[in-house]
Amino acid sequence: MCWIQPKLIINLVRHHSSDCLTSLNLEGYEELNDLVLEFIAGVDQETIENDNRKNRGLTHLCNLTLPVKSFVTPYGLKILLENLLFLEVIKNSGRLGKNL
Repeated sequence: MCWIQPKLIINLVRHHSSDCLTSLNLEGYEELNDLVLEFIAGVDQETIENDNRKNRGLTHLCNLTLPVKSFVTPYGLKILLENLLFLEVIKNSGRLGKNL
């Protein structure tokens, strides 16, 4: 799979895996940012403003691997931890907010 296409994440969250996906590896998705993490958590702005039930987030996600390079900040991680109750492991390189 190619994570550089945002539509892949959208389809994954909305249509296929919200109730059964427990592990997600986003290695290679170098454009990953807090907005994508909000979408994965089911708290993106469109969902909030429109009461959009298409995106409930990946509610059963337990393990998440972030790419080495990304634009994720501590805010994005906070959103995940507050909204994905089963999330136990977040693997990352420690380079939050820097696409080096």
